[in-house]
Amino acid sequence: MDSKRLTAENFLLPDPLTGEFTGQDGDGRAHRLSAMDWAHEILSIELGESVPESVRHRFELARGVLLYGFFWYPLWVQGTVEALRAAELALERACAAERGPKRLATPESRIDWLAKRRVPGAVDAGTWRSLLEVRNVLADAGETPILTPRTSLDVIDRVCGAVNALFRTGEAEEGEA
Repeated sequence: MDSKRLTAENFLLPDPLTGEFTGQDGDGRAHRLSAMDWAHEILSIELGESVPESVRHRFELARGVLLYGFFWYPLWVQGTVEALRAAELALERACAAERGPKRLATPESRIDWLAKRRVPGAVDAGTWRSLLEVRNVLADAGETPILTPRTSLDVIDRVCGAVNALFRTGEAEEGEA
């Protein structure tokens, strides 16, 4: 898939691929996705205050990259990857805050440890595993994968929900030593 070639004259114009996607107005009617629609969609997804600052910073990076994906299509993939990195960092911080053993070196082991340690339902291992699967698919793709704005939005929204749930109990703090 060819994205636009960036120039000084076109960098603030929507990527032509963006024009192929639709958004919905307040009445639920479909229309061509605008930069403002996209900004409202992305910026409405926020992490809670109880999430460690380092995770919120990484998540903000993901939101910013996704926001500018409207103008250059490959950034949708990069922003989605950044959201998934924020999710991995959240797992690391939650384990550190609860003094998890050093052997928890992989996201998978952190998910299992947190799921066993927390109140049932506080860590949805299925959601976390599916996020890791998306990360693996994007990381293993030889070419830039094709992601629609809706797919990117769904991933960052799922990351937001999972991370907020992880820190909702108030048990985990920053944990950056």
